[in-house]
Amino acid sequence: MLCGDPGVPIHGPSGASAHLRGIARGLQDLGHEVLLAALLAHDARGRHDVPLGVPSVTVGRPRWPEGLRTFGEWVDGRRLARRARAPFDLVYERYSLRCDGGLRLARRLGVPHVLEVNAPLSVDRGRRGLEDTLLRRTDRVVAVSAWIGDWARSRGAHDVHVVPNGSSLVPPDVPVAPGLRLVHHGSLRPWHGVHLLPAVLDRLPEATLDVLGGDAPAHPRIRRWPHLDPAPLAAHLAGAHVGLVPYPPDAPPWFDPLKLHDYRAIGLPTVGSMHPAAASCDLRAPITEPDTWAVAIRSARELPRRPVARPWSQVAREALADLL
Repeated sequence: MLCGDPGVPIHGPSGASAHLRGIARGLQDLGHEVLLAALLAHDARGRHDVPLGVPSVTVGRPRWPEGLRTFGEWVDGRRLARRARAPFDLVYERYSLRCDGGLRLARRLGVPHVLEVNAPLSVDRGRRGLEDTLLRRTDRVVAVSAWIGDWARSRGAHDVHVVPNGSSLVPPDVPVAPGLRLVHHGSLRPWHGVHLLPAVLDRLPEATLDVLGGDAPAHPRIRRWPHLDPAPLAAHLAGAHVGLVPYPPDAPPWFDPLKLHDYRAIGLPTVGSMHPAAASCDLRAPITEPDTWAVAIRSARELPRRPVARPWSQVAREALADLL
């Protein structure tokens, strides 16, 4: 596995890093020998301290001058691929805008190359990079959503598998908290919609909201928590009544929320917006209608808990189907 994206360290706290670790462990759980190669072990955002259990290599990232950063990302990705000195049967690369190190390594070894695409980075960042070369020359694109699958085909990818995300969480034996406890889990971006939740809380005087993993809007009944490792995260989710997925209408259309897979793994009832990424929530309502959301949350609280496991080994199995 190779990740040349400087923003996705192995032990980072973000969802992207969690996905990287999840796939690596999933491949290993299937019985494969895995080497995980990434530019960084961690960065200034913090460190995920649970042992990975998968051999890894890093090279660090030099501080390229502003005018050379584009060139630097290309060089660093190839430098990372050269560190992965071992015979491999397959190279699994997380797509980054300017890294072709994994593709070059696979071609040099004469083995299949799989390109995992989690976001259309040229759309997200307004720059093309090596995108067309990677999408057209890889042996398989693994897309985390149907939107990305369609986009990859439109850019020339010829073998596209849509493989949703998974979760490493296991339901713990934890009692549900008293009152009405709501939870939002995951790194926060403006388009995650958390800024819309105080208006919902104002309609739910009996409720508290725990925001796990990022800055929270100011409200007397919102509590902010840091990123949690899997065991305490599972316990926290199990103690809540409803998990929230409040993406606004203008949120990007291409992602598959890790939070939703974590909620589902615990069996936590969910309320989501009308955004496509929240389509599998138990109940949905326009997030711009806080009164309707409050009704949906009270209804979701009464739903039975039915954990649905989708382990990362299943994700890895679907990604590599028929290749090994």
